Amino acid sequence: RRNGGVRRYRAAMSDAAAWDRAHRPKPCKLLGNDYLCRTISAKMHRKWSPQQIAGRLMREHPNDDQKRISHETIYRSLFIQTRGVLKKELQAHLRATRSIRRSRHA
Repeated sequence: RRNGGVRRYRAAMSDAAAWDRAHRPKPCKLLGNDYLCRTISAKMHRKWSPQQIAGRLMREHPNDDQKRISHETIYRSLFIQTRGVLKKELQAHLRATRSIRRSRHA
């Protein structure tokens, strides 16, 4: 029904409407969330991986979405410095010390 129903559905118009509803680009979850920034920073200094940090936050706060984060968001905020949320010096605490993160398929 959202895209016109069976009789009025058009793929191009539906695709455009879906992009309009998506509200992209979304703001970074770490921006303005001091609890997450401090927790991630402390765990990174203890040589925890972003996957371990995300898993621990998920177990500690199962019902609070504001205190959980994915490991991809942590990596993005470390390697894409335009976000500027986490400090670049935390990259040195990662286990794999690369300057750029690449996908497995690249």
